[in-house]
Amino acid sequence: MRVLHNFGIELEVITTAPQSPAVSMTGTVIERQSKGAFFIIQINRRDGDVFTSLPATTVVGEGDGVVLIGRPNRA
Repeated sequence: MRVLHNFGIELEVITTAPQSPAVSMTGTVIERQSKGAFFIIQINRRDGDVFTSLPATTVVGEGDGVVLIGRPNRA
């Protein structure tokens, strides 16, 4: 995991584990549940596909790399 600190925000990549509650959820639902703590800016699929403009219906899969941007200490 790599975290960059700039302008009071963090950029983080999380790989979804098989038992993660995020698996099978849309990015929109995940962001809503975070209550403004972070936003998903990219999903890197295990097969190499990369999504940077996420439609509301994009579902996170097992093993996906989810790129988040957020403000520290907001969770």
